[in-house]
Amino acid sequence: MVATSGSASVDCNLLSKHSTVNINHHLLLLIDLVLSLGCLWSQSSAGFRYYYLVTEPKTWVQAQSYCRQQYTDLATVDNMAEMQQLKGLIPPGFSDSIWIGLKTGSVKHWGWSSGEVLQYAKWSPGQPDNENLEGICGGMYKSGGFVDMFCTNKYQFVCYTFMCYKVLCHIFTGLLCFN
Repeated sequence: MVATSGSASVDCNLLSKHSTVNINHHLLLLIDLVLSLGCLWSQSSAGFRYYYLVTEPKTWVQAQSYCRQQYTDLATVDNMAEMQQLKGLIPPGFSDSIWIGLKTGSVKHWGWSSGEVLQYAKWSPGQPDNENLEGICGGMYKSGGFVDMFCTNKYQFVCYTFMCYKVLCHIFTGLLCFN
């Protein structure tokens, strides 16, 4: 159907399709805004971290580089719930340590590789015991206790990403992202 008004004519079917596309575009923008705000919230409260165990042993620096390329960073733990989630990744019979994002800074204070301040720490008994040495990074025993280790040793490691990145990636690419 074509409606006419003076010298202009409009194809109503075309207008309807354009309006639907425009509404869908605005809906996607709204969804993007809501998810982006959710990302900001989850990063500040650390409520939506997803952890991934990488079984190829690497030095701490190599592990950090890998995590930053494939995920977000080496594991950061801000509370007991996240610690339990992290411990759940370690397979039965595992007897070694794993790298997490703990590191010492230039003033020998512990922090996370993401730049976050260490607020939650569950050190294993007697740890940290190498604080006065350089080249010390943080790992975790199977028990969940933190341990300091030489950064040049090779261990399996845990990376993390935020849930919102997985959701946004899936929405915009249609792919299942980050395994």
